[in-house]
Amino acid sequence: IAYLGSLAHFGADPEPQVVAGVVSALGMVRRLFVPDSSAALFAPYARRTLAPALERFGREKRPGEDEAIGAMRGELLGALARLGEDEQVAAFAREAAARYLADPASVDPGIVDAVLTLAARKGDAALFADVQQRYQATTVPLLKRRWLTTLGSFEDPALEAKALEYMLSDAVPPTEG
Repeated sequence: IAYLGSLAHFGADPEPQVVAGVVSALGMVRRLFVPDSSAALFAPYARRTLAPALERFGREKRPGEDEAIGAMRGELLGALARLGEDEQVAAFAREAAARYLADPASVDPGIVDAVLTLAARKGDAALFADVQQRYQATTVPLLKRRWLTTLGSFEDPALEAKALEYMLSDAVPPTEG
């Protein structure tokens, strides 16, 4: 309990590297000590711990900000949406993912992977098909990895099965999957 209290204190730290450490530690605590059946009990604690950092650093890049903030922001968004079950962050991620899919330059590159994977969590078959098509259309390794990671992030059981089938097919070379 003292450890969780310490993490809560450090979530308000002004240094992005410290907040990144808190995000990592919360993820570890959730994986190791919080069964899925208790995730809803852990979520308010995660939100209280991390929301002040998001409030301070913002959801998107600000002019002249420290690069360390940009490096941490995607992880912070992801942790708030996943661990904190923060619906406002999840809604922002869906909106930002839609913007990115329409115009990649419209979203801070530091949060693109986070918002795509978060949007995919509750995404539908149309989003799945769009991401799959983008994977097939690119030859850029970074983008291929981005699209495959996004395909693996869908939580709908039918889309999870479809993603697994696709990843095991000849369409995805073993070096990419």
